[in-house]
Amino acid sequence: MSIKKYVKSNFDYDVSGLNAYVDDQREDLIHRSVTEAQTLSYIAIQQGIKGTEDLKLLNDSIVYQTGDCSMSPSGDTIFTDRQISVETIGYLKRFCQKDLAGFWTQLALRPGAMAEDKTLPFEQVLINYLLELHAFELEKLIWQGNKLTGSGNLAFMNGFNQFLTVANGCVDLNQSGQTQIDATNAFNIFYEAFTETPANIAEGQDFICFTGRENFNYLLKNLVDLNLYHFAPNQIGTMSEILLPGTNMRVVKVNGLNGTTKIYTGRASHFYFGTDLSSDFESYDLWYSFDDDVIYLRSKFRAGVQVPFLNQVGTYEGI
Repeated sequence: MSIKKYVKSNFDYDVSGLNAYVDDQREDLIHRSVTEAQTLSYIAIQQGIKGTEDLKLLNDSIVYQTGDCSMSPSGDTIFTDRQISVETIGYLKRFCQKDLAGFWTQLALRPGAMAEDKTLPFEQVLINYLLELHAFELEKLIWQGNKLTGSGNLAFMNGFNQFLTVANGCVDLNQSGQTQIDATNAFNIFYEAFTETPANIAEGQDFICFTGRENFNYLLKNLVDLNLYHFAPNQIGTMSEILLPGTNMRVVKVNGLNGTTKIYTGRASHFYFGTDLSSDFESYDLWYSFDDDVIYLRSKFRAGVQVPFLNQVGTYEGI
């Protein structure tokens, strides 16, 4: 046997007994995408509510008459109210650091069997992610919450969908009897929603139309097909609102209405969200429990929705 062959036969690396190496040294975490919450940036927020509070309403009228010496008082100044109630809601997370040992997650543990228990690994990533999730769950609750029929997180309060109905006194926007919405009729449906909205609402500076992602995408596609758009095609993916062509109606996509065909019109300032402190949504307590040897994260907030005048909100039902 030649020297060359002998060396090759006896000194090559033999890695057949090893598993393929996976590099877990980086501590970067990638979390699931969370849909953005937008509703609270558009509607009115009333703070300081711990239970039930009145929205104080005023109505009046002007009655003209001949301007002579026999003029008489006419027209009533009417004070009424509509109650807005909030629910106290919260969430609690529990983190036992010992659960991370034995996996790549242990790379984030502090040295020391006792010290590791008192620090939350990936703290900033975890908290930012939880706050994003919280914002989106609240977004859905604002619209789709129903204490009677809701499930999971949607059972803790009544959202706008629960009471903004024609049966409860809202304006019926679907006078044409449409039964579905798609990319061929979305413009006509939204235009009908505009024309059927009472003039005193449609002329308001904060006149707005809320809908979900699916309806909004149907509308954009329909406008492109009809050549009624005035925006760059590459902007479509980032658009969350549009001025309906030929109108002053701003159509806003809110992700709390995703998965529904709901369309609402009204004044943005007439959609109320009640709470105690708006800062509660981003507030939390994070602490290490000596008794339980774990880290807890807890947050509480109050939430409820209402509109002052049902007959000044339009709803497009039946699609």
